[in-house]
Amino acid sequence: MTKIFTKLRSLVDDALNERSPIIEQDTTLMAAPVERELFDHRILYIEEDMVNRMLRAAFRSHWLIYSVTFEFEPNNQVFLSIITKWGNVINVEFTIEDVWFDDYSSSFAIKLDTANIDTGGFILNSILHLLGNWCLSLFGIFFNPIAIGRLGSTVRFEKKGILQFDLVPNSRIKKFIPLPERHVGSTGPVLLGNPKTGQSVLQLDYYAFHDPVDTFTVPDVPTRTSWVRSIDIAAVLLLPIGVWITFIILHHYLPTETLEFSFSTYFLISLGIFIISFLVMNIPRYV
Repeated sequence: MTKIFTKLRSLVDDALNERSPIIEQDTTLMAAPVERELFDHRILYIEEDMVNRMLRAAFRSHWLIYSVTFEFEPNNQVFLSIITKWGNVINVEFTIEDVWFDDYSSSFAIKLDTANIDTGGFILNSILHLLGNWCLSLFGIFFNPIAIGRLGSTVRFEKKGILQFDLVPNSRIKKFIPLPERHVGSTGPVLLGNPKTGQSVLQLDYYAFHDPVDTFTVPDVPTRTSWVRSIDIAAVLLLPIGVWITFIILHHYLPTETLEFSFSTYFLISLGIFIISFLVMNIPRYV
C-alpha cells in the first residue's frame, strides 16, 4: 500500500510540475487623454405658463396694460392677447421667424399679417385689415429703424410683414430664458437660436463655447447707398406733380367752359411744405 501511495504521490507531483506557470499580467491601463468638446449643446424649453407669470409681474403697475398673455402653438405660431386698463381686448396672431441671442446682440423677427389682428371694433378692424400691411411698408420706407425705449433698441419693418427687433445686448427678454449653469473654466460665448414651438412650449438651441472665440462685428449697411429707397422717396414726392401734368395734358380734351385750372399761391406753398417735410424727415438717416 505504501508503494502504491508513493507512486500516486509521484504522479501528482509530476503533473503539478508540468503545469505552465501563471504569468501575472500588468492590469495598469494608460490613461488616454480626453479631448474636451468645442461647445456644450443643449435644448432649452420655455413654457408659456412661466412667461405669462413673469409678464403679469412686469405689467402689474402699468398705466395702460392690464395683462399680456402668450400662447405657443405648433409651427412657430404664437397667439398674443392684450387687455388694457380700459377693458379693450386686442388679439394678435403672428409667426416667429428667427431668434438670436449672444454676448453681443439680441434680436428676433416675427411675421405679422394685420388681417390677424382683432381689436374688438368693427371700424378699427376694417381700417387695419384694409390698410395695415400697406401702412407698415410705408413706415418701413421712411422711418426705419424706429427706436424702442431709451437704451438703443430698434424695430425695422421689412418686406412681407416681417418685423425685425434689434435689442441691446443685455435685454430684459433674456430673463425669460432659463439659461443653464456654465462649466467651470468655460469663458466662451453663449449662443441661442433655431426657435421651434410646440403645444404650450418654445424650444431653443443652446450653444456654450468653452474657450474664447474670435468674433467680428458686421458693419451696418449704409443707407446713403440705398438707391431703392431714394427711388421710393422720389416717387412719393413726384406723385402730385404727375397728377398735375396729367391734368394739364387732359385739359385740352376736356370741356374748358366747366373746368378752370391755375397754380394758386397757397397751392404752391403747400407743395413746398410737402417737399421740405419729406427732406427734413430723411436728413438724419443720411447724416
